[in-house]
Amino acid sequence: MKVFVYPEKTTEDFGAERWVCEWQELKTDAPDPNTSDDFDPDMHLVTRLTGHKTKDSALKAAHKIVERAYYGACVYKQVVDWFVEEDRIAEWVTVGEPEYL
Repeated sequence: MKVFVYPEKTTEDFGAERWVCEWQELKTDAPDPNTSDDFDPDMHLVTRLTGHKTKDSALKAAHKIVERAYYGACVYKQVVDWFVEEDRIAEWVTVGEPEYL
């Protein structure tokens, strides 16, 4: 069954699976974290993620990204599950343990 996925505003099959590669990068205007007292991770890092159909694909992406990632990369599985079942609104929910690189 197709459901509306929030906040992506897409439609997906209920129970669909994806693998996510997630990492954080320094913003271009961020001060050097090694020399500046003004560095604030909440303000100067941006979180990025990409969705993949398979775990292998997500891991390959993570290995390519890990060099430029500030804290490294993380791969985890998500499935489409209910956010508000009465309204037929779903969301991507993380399941299982993440794999850190």
